[in-house]
Amino acid sequence: MDKEARNIIEQSKALFMQRGFRSVTMDDIAQNLKISKKTIYKYFADKGSLVSACVIDHLTHMQSEYQIRKMR
Repeated sequence: MDKEARNIIEQSKALFMQRGFRSVTMDDIAQNLKISKKTIYKYFADKGSLVSACVIDHLTHMQSEYQIRKMR
């Protein structure tokens, strides 16, 4: 995954966790990241696909954490 896409996911995930999926707009994300919405749309077709990427990223992280703890 591209470094910029990864950063968008990480920062968006933080905003979503703070304010909720419905409250955060693509304008909020662009403003927070100091990038244009066009840059976000370069990587994600719409807010739904960005939310999906954030959820998948979070679940993948949680699964990794679980596997590490399980091995101990």
